[in-house]
Amino acid sequence: QKTLPIQVLLVALSLLWSWCSYHFIAYWTLQFAYPLCVLLMLSGVVALYFHTPSLLAFVIPLWFTTPIASLMLNQQINIHFAVVWCIFSLALYGGRLILLRWFEEAWVQNSYNNQLINRLDALAHRDPLTGIANRRAMNSILHDAIDNGGSFALIMLDVDFFKRYNDTYGHPAGDRCLIQVADALQRSTRQSEDVVVRYGGEEFVVALPNTPLQGAEMLANRLCEIVRAHVVRLKNGENLHVTISVGVYSGIPTLQNHWENLIDYADTAMYTAKQRGRNQAVVYLPSMTA
Repeated sequence: QKTLPIQVLLVALSLLWSWCSYHFIAYWTLQFAYPLCVLLMLSGVVALYFHTPSLLAFVIPLWFTTPIASLMLNQQINIHFAVVWCIFSLALYGGRLILLRWFEEAWVQNSYNNQLINRLDALAHRDPLTGIANRRAMNSILHDAIDNGGSFALIMLDVDFFKRYNDTYGHPAGDRCLIQVADALQRSTRQSEDVVVRYGGEEFVVALPNTPLQGAEMLANRLCEIVRAHVVRLKNGENLHVTISVGVYSGIPTLQNHWENLIDYADTAMYTAKQRGRNQAVVYLPSMTA
């Protein structure tokens, strides 16, 4: 239905050109009339090859007009013209098939390129070890928060004594620990809104859009409990427990209150939690940076 007015317009244009071409050939015997018809049909194929109804609406009146005008001019069927017209018609049809194949190949290649771009973009914003968002994704999230406005909370956490853990059990065990901690964090947040990020090393960030301080603090305490209760299973079958130190900040990000400041505030609160004995959550207070 959307293309019907266009098809009607194409038929009207084709009939107009057909009427002109008929008179050019049958009555005025102009030499350029045949090339004009051929050029019009070729232009129609090139422009409309991807949409069959529109192509037929434009080409069919012209295709019939030329042999009819030739018949009226010569008062008989011109065998030479008939052979040439059949060859031209086959070439016209074959040309459309070639254009369709090129279009399909270009479409497939474009789809493949888009998939590749999306895959590369996903890889660029994913941490290869844990599979969660990485620091680059975090920067994008905070920029969007500034654009959208509204309350925004950050929870920054660090696995306690992770260097000692790595030195004691080895880096493969440390990697498994980070993977399991990331999985525990993801399962503890609102899947549709909150974003868990591996910020670097054993540091993680949980971004909480549209979350007040009270809600962020409750989630931070819950994360401490969940990770503390979670069992990290080593490859040798040994079970271990780890703890985290958590810093919480909530505010309204603005251009003046730059997103780097939000991370600094949460980071300051996290290191305060470490100074107070680790394995706890601390809310940022302005006095911490005074």
